[in-house]
Amino acid sequence: MKSRLLLVLSLVVSTWAQAQNSTFSIKPTNPQAGQEVNILYNPAGTVLANASAITALAYVYDGSKPKMQEVTLHKVGTNWQGWITPATGIDGVVLQFRSEDVYENNGGKGYNFFLHTAKKQPVPDALHGLAAAYIEWGATVGINPNPVAGLKLIEQEVTQYPHQARAVINTKLNGLSAAYDGEERKQQMAAELEAFTQYKGLSGKELRMLATFYHAIGNSDKAADYNSRAKVLDPKVGTENERLDFFNQEKNPDKRIALGLAFVKDYPIHTEVANVVSSVASLYAKKQKWVEFENLLKQYPFANMFEVYIAAAQSLHETGQNNAKAKELAWKAYQLAMNEVNEPTGAKDNLITSADWRTKRENSLGEVANVCAAILIKEGDKATATKYMAKAYQYTRGMNSSINERYVQVLAASPNKAEAQKTIESIVATGNTNSKVKQVLKDLYVSTGNSAASFDAYWIQVEAPAREKMKTALQ
Repeated sequence: MKSRLLLVLSLVVSTWAQAQNSTFSIKPTNPQAGQEVNILYNPAGTVLANASAITALAYVYDGSKPKMQEVTLHKVGTNWQGWITPATGIDGVVLQFRSEDVYENNGGKGYNFFLHTAKKQPVPDALHGLAAAYIEWGATVGINPNPVAGLKLIEQEVTQYPHQARAVINTKLNGLSAAYDGEERKQQMAAELEAFTQYKGLSGKELRMLATFYHAIGNSDKAADYNSRAKVLDPKVGTENERLDFFNQEKNPDKRIALGLAFVKDYPIHTEVANVVSSVASLYAKKQKWVEFENLLKQYPFANMFEVYIAAAQSLHETGQNNAKAKELAWKAYQLAMNEVNEPTGAKDNLITSADWRTKRENSLGEVANVCAAILIKEGDKATATKYMAKAYQYTRGMNSSINERYVQVLAASPNKAEAQKTIESIVATGNTNSKVKQVLKDLYVSTGNSAASFDAYWIQVEAPAREKMKTALQ
């Protein structure tokens, strides 16, 4: 028993030693929930070495569930420092550091610290939560997936806290699925699933989990068996899931519409209602049943409803079926997307900042404006299209190369060549352009009386900010 305990301590200390280094450290070194933690960060030698302002993005987690908190850092000497107080129930924190759009996250590993017990041991779920970052959610915030490291952390968690074996199963199975391939993947997961079935008193949620993973490894018989058991324990959830599966699997459009309408009527607050409504509305759009399309979206509105409108508009535009209707739908999409920017009806994702959430909504608005412009160009209204393209470029911050290309083409056709050339130069400076943009600018450059022979030197000058930006990003 003593040797086993020493092994546990060794593993935990090893994991913790990787969390703190000359770049990142905390005080106290073994914090407990509710205790203020001083974050110390020295960016020397990193991409943030010369940053004038740095924010820590702290992903505090309760088991496998993370939530992001922004921590403003203040410079003290060569270090930057800030404070965070993890609430009761928090098991650990994964961090990365940011200055504007530049991130530093320890080479994709992130920085981390655990919350501790009074005996200075990581609390239950501390190791599990870090494993979940490596296996399940870290990639969404820029942390490199590392299922092998995650599985080792789970092993440490269960060695230290044997009762956690049941709590970590979902993350462990996801880790095995990511770490192995082919037949070995099936064998590893099957062995883990079989061991889990030996637990007594499996809940409906656990039975559905078993069904999901058995289905993932191709064992449809066991998947059906555990789904049936789950439905007995929890008939309401079982029926909802069964009907949702029927809807998702149905290929016939008319039957799919009927199943979808029945589902949203019977389960109007189900988490999948927006997806079902979106799917049914898209089918109505394909059939050009616009009354049914509008009535459905009025009855079951949701935050990103503009996506349904703009998809329908784009389809009509691209197939040339009804440009007037495409314009009407696109205008509706633009108004809805604008409303979401100014007064969002959806909930913010737990893993992004409020500023990034707004940027994401604005980017969606820019993409909608781009489709509006395409429809107007086809209609021959280049003046209004130019205004929409200006909005598209503004809201996507010059980061979308396809939008930049269309904007350049619209500008080049405008009567004010000098102003168009100046705007295109600023677009090229973003670095998000292609060879077509270069050719358009060359044609414009020559058309204003310049020599084609001098264009290459001119292009080098125009492109210089983009090259400098790329050089900085690669450092």
